[in-house]
Parts: sequence; structure tokens; C-alpha cells
Amino acid sequence: MESLSSVADKIKRFARAGFTGSSDSLRQKPVEIAKSLRQEAHSELVKLMERQEKVEHLLAFKLGKRRPFHEVRIQMKGIINVVGFLLFGENDFQQSCGVLHGAGINTGIHSRLMFEKVVGQKNDLVAEFATSREHPLSLERLMYSAHINKFSSATIAFGTECNDFTISPSSMQEKCLNGFIPSGPPLFSQNHGCAAGIVLKGSKIAASLAELVSGIGMQRDGTGQSSCLTTFGQVSYQIFEQVKVNLSGVWQKPASGFIKLGTLTIPLSNLKQQTGSSVRAKASHATAVTETADGVLANSATGSIAIMLDSEVDGGNKLGFWLEVQKSSLGSLKWGVSLSDTPSGELGWGLKLRGMGKGQLNLQMEGFLLFCLGRNFVLQPGLVYVMEGRTRTPALICQSSWSL
Repeated sequence: MESLSSVADKIKRFARAGFTGSSDSLRQKPVEIAKSLRQEAHSELVKLMERQEKVEHLLAFKLGKRRPFHEVRIQMKGIINVVGFLLFGENDFQQSCGVLHGAGINTGIHSRLMFEKVVGQKNDLVAEFATSREHPLSLERLMYSAHINKFSSATIAFGTECNDFTISPSSMQEKCLNGFIPSGPPLFSQNHGCAAGIVLKGSKIAASLAELVSGIGMQRDGTGQSSCLTTFGQVSYQIFEQVKVNLSGVWQKPASGFIKLGTLTIPLSNLKQQTGSSVRAKASHATAVTETADGVLANSATGSIAIMLDSEVDGGNKLGFWLEVQKSSLGSLKWGVSLSDTPSGELGWGLKLRGMGKGQLNLQMEGFLLFCLGRNFVLQPGLVYVMEGRTRTPALICQSSWSL
């Protein structure tokens, strides 16, 4: 009502000025005055409509006509990834397939669906489902992110990995643009049961810290899998406007303090700290076995450390170098170098080289091209050469990704 009265007063003043013979009113043009009054009246009417909608929305909640999340939309994203290969040489087919799988190359058809829901005004709830030829549709990841302010955010997740807690996590589409062999250390892409992390951002520097837990109360093929703790950290520095340097690190160690229980098991008796020979016997039997991104079961009873240094130029040019070592044996050193240029919507390329020293030379080399055919379709042909001792496995690989 106050807005309507103000508009009416302005119209009265305009009419009064038209009938009075003052010199000030004669200098102004009537057309310009009418335009300004029309603009002011339109803005006042828009404000009135917004207030009316808010009042109706509150009344609907009070009367119970609408549910709290009636107007909250759920955004769905999906991607279908098809990977095929053509082998060269005289090696056995099954053996070559095993070598490629050990290098982290998963062939076949893989699809992922991600449902993202905005809770409140700043928080996000993400559920990701995945399916392949070997595994049916299952819930792979559940993540809740709370944006505290423009400088900090916190995240808790289930079924996640260290790459999900970087300062700028890659989307599903971006993960399929990095070639066939993983770009980082195996510890970075290892799956964990639950995790929590926080990200702090400044004008030029940002930091991320997360704690991940895996292997609690789980068993694999009858072998006890001890729990392990993984600490992930990353620091990013913006050197220039389009140049950024990232330093990431992972420290994984066995969680000996946890008591192994089955799924949904609640102990009714008192839990006492075991000492003496029983603890040593169980510790020798329960060797921590975790599945790395390469599909190989690695012994992590004494812990592992991985570090990665990478740089980004203009968001498309990337150069990275990483190292991973187990504390038990320095001979199991893993390393890798990657160089890529994948601009959005243009022709891209990438090169990767990674190796592992265990008394014999193990190398994995990859080169690929990236073609963006349309807005949602990407084609990646490439060559992969895997060396394991005296075994040589060259392969021509083609990957196509279609996003929804």
C-alpha cells in the first residue's frame, strides 16, 4: 500500500506541475517526465509482486499445502564410456588383457549417473551410481558439501577417493578426458569407505585437508582386511593470472587402534584392550590389503607415501610429476610424468610415462588424441605400450564418451 500511495503522489505532482505556470516545469519535456514515471511505476509494481509471492509462499507452508522441498530441483548428469583395444604382437590374448588391466585400463562399457541436489542456498548433496559389464547398477559415492562462506567449505563422503577432495575436483566429463592410464599415484584413486575434509581459499593461495578411512569390518575372499587411515593434503598457489601450481601429498598408515567388527554389529560385552602374544599373533595374520587403482592388491601394513607436483596453464595445459613409495621396501618405488593439452571444445593431446622398480623394469607409456565431436561426444584414440620384464604389450585403444 505504501508503494501504491507513493506512485499516486508522483502522478498528482506531475498533474499539478502541468497546470501551474512555473518556469521550472516549462523547461522540462513532458515526454521525458512520463518515461521516468513509467519506469518508477514498473519497478514499484515488480517489488509488490515479489512481496506478494513471498507472502503466498509462507502462507502455503503454514497451511500445509506444500512440502519443504517442493521447489527444490534435482539435477541429473550421466556419462557412457566405451573402451576398446586392438593388440599387436604374438602375446597370449588373456595375458595381454591382464597386463592392460593391471595398468589401470578398464575396457568395455561403463556408465555413471550423478544426481545433485541443492540443499538450502549453499549446500550440495551428490549421489553417484555406476554400472559395467561385470557389476550391476550400484551406489558408488555419496557426498555432502557445506559451503560455509566464500573462503571455506567442508565435505563428508562415503565411497570416495583422494581426488574428490582436491581444491578443484574434476567432473565426470573431465575425468574421461585424461587418457587411459591414471595420471596420478595409485593412492590418489584408491577407494575408501568414508571421509571428511575441508577446503580454505584465499586470493592467490588455497589449501585442502582430508582424512579417509577404509577397510573397517570388511573382508575380501576370506582374508581379513585391516583398516587403514589415509591423510590427504593439497596446497595450490596462483603464480600468475593463468598459471597455477599444485602440491599434493598422501600418507597412508594402518589403523591398529580400530577393533574389527562385522557390518551392523554392536558388541554387548566390555571391549578390553588386548595385550601380549594375542595382539602380535593377530597383527601378523591381519596384513593390511588394499586394492589400488591399478587393480593390484598392495601390502600397506607399514604404510605408504605419495607426493605429486603439477602445474596448470590457462586451464588446459597440464604438466605433472609424482612419486609413491612403501615404507617397508624402498625398491617398490613408483613414479610417473604426464603432459597434456586438452582445451575445451578443441583438438587435444596427451603423453604419459609411469614406471615401477621391483628388481625389473616395468614401464607404461601412453599417447592419445582428443576430438570433441559436438557438445557432448568425445572420441579419444591412442597408443599404449606396457613393459613388464621381458613381456611387451603394445595396443591401439579407442575410447568414446557421451555425456547427458
